[in-house]
Amino acid sequence: MEADVLKEIQIRTECLIDMYELIEQNQLGKVDKSHVEALLHRFRAQSHDLKTLVSNRFKELKASLKI
Repeated sequence: MEADVLKEIQIRTECLIDMYELIEQNQLGKVDKSHVEALLHRFRAQSHDLKTLVSNRFKELKASLKI
């Protein structure tokens, strides 16, 4: 369970770092569309992974409560 929590924290941290990089680049006026697309793809993949992880964990907890 600790590993799941740490993975979730890691995913969220990476997403925040990516968003801050975008904000910083935007403020500098140097937004590269290909970089934005790559970050968007990475964010969506990590979001999907996080949703799957949370969903699986809830299923496991639900199953353990029925026992």
